[in-house]
Amino acid sequence: MKLLRNSLLTLFGCILFTSTSLLLPNLILSISPSVAATPTTKSENIHKSPIFQHHKLFQGENVGNKPEDTTNFTKSKSPIVATLIQKQGNLKSGDSVITDDSTFYDQYKFSGSKNQSIKIYLESQDFDTYLMLLDAQGNKLAENDDRGEDSSNSFLHVTLPKQNTYRVVVNSYQPQSQGKYNLRVVEDNLEELSENDLKDYLISANTNKSSQYSQKEFETLLKADRLYQQGKRTEAEKLYRQVKKPFAKDSKNSNFPEPINDPEQLSPAGKVYWREAQAGFQDTRRLESKIFVPLQLLSEKNPEFVPGHILLAQALEQYNKPKEAREVLERASSLFPYNPDVAKARVKALEADEQWLEASIAARQFAIVNPDHSENAEFVNIADKNSGRFRGSLNNQILTTAILGGLGGLLTGDFKSSAFQAVELAQLMLKGESAMGAQFANGYKQQLPLVQDEIVQGYINTIGQDIAKLMGRSEFNYEFYVVQDDSLNAFALPGGKVFINTGSILNTKSEAELAGLIGHEVGHAVLSHGYQRIANNSLLANLGEVIPFGNFFTTLVSRDYSRGNERQSDIIGSRALASYGYAADGLRGFMQTLHERYGSSGQSYASTHPSSKERVRYLEDLITSSGYNRYAFEGVEKHSLIQKRVRELIGK
Repeated sequence: MKLLRNSLLTLFGCILFTSTSLLLPNLILSISPSVAATPTTKSENIHKSPIFQHHKLFQGENVGNKPEDTTNFTKSKSPIVATLIQKQGNLKSGDSVITDDSTFYDQYKFSGSKNQSIKIYLESQDFDTYLMLLDAQGNKLAENDDRGEDSSNSFLHVTLPKQNTYRVVVNSYQPQSQGKYNLRVVEDNLEELSENDLKDYLISANTNKSSQYSQKEFETLLKADRLYQQGKRTEAEKLYRQVKKPFAKDSKNSNFPEPINDPEQLSPAGKVYWREAQAGFQDTRRLESKIFVPLQLLSEKNPEFVPGHILLAQALEQYNKPKEAREVLERASSLFPYNPDVAKARVKALEADEQWLEASIAARQFAIVNPDHSENAEFVNIADKNSGRFRGSLNNQILTTAILGGLGGLLTGDFKSSAFQAVELAQLMLKGESAMGAQFANGYKQQLPLVQDEIVQGYINTIGQDIAKLMGRSEFNYEFYVVQDDSLNAFALPGGKVFINTGSILNTKSEAELAGLIGHEVGHAVLSHGYQRIANNSLLANLGEVIPFGNFFTTLVSRDYSRGNERQSDIIGSRALASYGYAADGLRGFMQTLHERYGSSGQSYASTHPSSKERVRYLEDLITSSGYNRYAFEGVEKHSLIQKRVRELIGK
């Protein structure tokens, strides 16, 4: 019997290898070589301005004559500008030293012309960066410490005064700080908004009022954005408030109530429900009505009481109602995304039901939303462990189906049956989310009309990379593509492959709204929702059933996400948006526009990402309860210029 089993496995392996070679294209990975730093080491008498020496965070205008930008460069794949310097360096003992504060520095030279617009980015995970620009004579043209309140990286945007050789000084804020850094100097080819551009915008606004601002609103936000980038946050906020109305207040029905754990803090009725539920548990008769009725009332009337949700889920598990228990805990995790007890209870319930992938996702969600929590590493380990369990379970399914499918193929001569196709897909899943996403993306890139314009593609890629790096899945190779399609739509594949329609660019009011949409899609990839769709699809749940293999890929991007998936992605997407410095209500604004145009179950993006009043309200409560700043950078200027370019490209 053992010999027969081994022979079948060997035969099946040969068949599978042949069919995989025919049906699945090879995955080609391209890796760009890094550029080694070669800094100038000549020591010179360089000084920092007093305002930077005494203030950790620079709040006033930059010394340079252009405001701060919020773009990032470390992972950009398709730059929208000409790169003058791109270096990876290392501040270390033995480098030149600034005598004012005993900090190390490196220098890099480049040639510039008169009135050339230059952007300089300096980023490091090892030290608090400090950046200076000098002319050939050593005169200081600009300097910057922190680019924002939550960033220790530096940025300069300067118009060069004349044809000259210029020097960039890479420095640290703290004395004797050392470590690796990334430096990039680029020529900005995207012009500022002209009067004609404003006229074009207003023409578009008149024909598409639901997704554009009025002239007064646009000009106010434009001014606010420029003040915000200059560090004048208080002045900018006053202008943002002129355009952005306050959220409707309804503290009694918040989606994110202030959690309590002490029964003494319950209302009088809540205390009664809690006592009755505990008495029901202690009663030897274990009557369901004595347990579930008070717990369900407690969950409904006092949703802020965390132990009530956890005890209700435990009771449902004990009475062999695992599905209902998981639903209770999923709701609780939406109410309390920052509570580790709720997250642990949810993971434990999923593990008990051997839903390994779902348990991994639940643990990873908590880790991403709470990167600074003391138990973050523990949740990451739980996520990885359950991911491994899922792959082991899938491998067992493959082995069983392989043997049965191999026997059927030997008997019928049909080696392209659904069993073989299902096993091929499962084999691809075992390679991981990145490999699967890359495989699917290659297919979509061949079928979809992609926009090849470097400026538009670079704009989307820069936003996407900046948001993605805050999501906690650095193992993914994120890629962002622009599809020439008028519909307001976007989708994400496993492993961080995201496709954005030109209709989404044209129908968002600002860069913050577009970043909210992109962040939401990245959230689906980061939380493995697409991967989960495949695992839960009947093609894998019942390996070997007759299901059209080609139709599966359409199903992957056309099916609705679950309510839980949507909220999970909302939570981590909004957090990334706020952390980067965009207006935290960018996604909320996008969903409001979507709801106004299509209603709760319209077409395009709304058909797979339902946007109801409840959804908009949920996002408002999320922003308010999390303390996110919605009066931050909107990015209307560059966004309007990109919209103009897109219209020109597609002939509108």
